[in-house]
Amino acid sequence: MSPLLPALFVAMVGGFWLFALWRVVASGHGVAQACFVAGYLPLAIVVRLGHPPDPMAPIWAPFLYPYTWGGIAALFWAASQLRASRHGIVVDGTPPRMAAFYLALLALHAGAVLAAPLHSGHVLTLYLMVPPAMVVLALLLYLSISLLFRRAGRTVMSWGALAVLALLPAGWVKLCELAVPALLRYA
Repeated sequence: MSPLLPALFVAMVGGFWLFALWRVVASGHGVAQACFVAGYLPLAIVVRLGHPPDPMAPIWAPFLYPYTWGGIAALFWAASQLRASRHGIVVDGTPPRMAAFYLALLALHAGAVLAAPLHSGHVLTLYLMVPPAMVVLALLLYLSISLLFRRAGRTVMSWGALAVLALLPAGWVKLCELAVPALLRYA
């Protein structure tokens, strides 16, 4: 394997973490920022409880899995900022790009949970072993939701659009099942 490919993968994950940090800081939204900071702690605790052989794992693992860190933060954010209506999910008081970022992470994790029974454990393997694939999926979901918000002119996501975005990870897992072995074999 070329040394360029692992460097590209690390750059993708690191770039996503920097993008997440930038999106949270640039939003200027105190609740979103507090949720992002608070999202680190549960992930570090879970990693520590897993008794890894590396005592530094609770410190570096959240940076290796920034989509998990952001997903936990998105759960905290959703508890205080989302409201269900007849037409869909309404975001109260959060800037549209910040809301799109957290909604993308919620859709990623909801889709991973929905896809798990269909793919016999491959979802968890992909989630843990191929962070660059999850980062790309999170960014695709973010761009999709941002476009939906821009077209609607307000931060409301219809139930239908949310269902389609939650089903996208199932197709993504199937694509990765085919693409990742080929990429690793021929790179």
